[in-house]
Amino acid sequence: MKRFLFLMVSTAVLLSGCGQNPQSETKSFIQTTCPFEFPQLKECAQIFWTQGPTADGESSFELEFSAEPVAQVGVFLRMTCCGTIKVPSIQKLNSTRYRVTGIQFVPGTWEVYVQLQAGSLTEKSKITLSLND
Repeated sequence: MKRFLFLMVSTAVLLSGCGQNPQSETKSFIQTTCPFEFPQLKECAQIFWTQGPTADGESSFELEFSAEPVAQVGVFLRMTCCGTIKVPSIQKLNSTRYRVTGIQFVPGTWEVYVQLQAGSLTEKSKITLSLND
């Protein structure tokens, strides 16, 4: 009986993913379903790279929101090693889609932030990119 109980508990632990970081699993899930999530404003944006991302030339992407944003849309990029911040050009294509251009990456780890501002509420969401030579 003890052996059976031990076997059942061991199986349950293995199946439940013991030892995994549940926060990183959640992050991964969020990134695949909604790379840029804004829970307070109830918004979501997908990213579609039209050029790059690359450190070998210009990169650009488009953002597609699940609905017309009720807020002002902004984008900025930050290099994690040294805090370098770049603000690319952003153009509204239609009520839910924006084009972001003029991005010049250098090799390293970058955070791409999308920021929504509605009145006094500002909400940011980011993804992280690692670019090699």
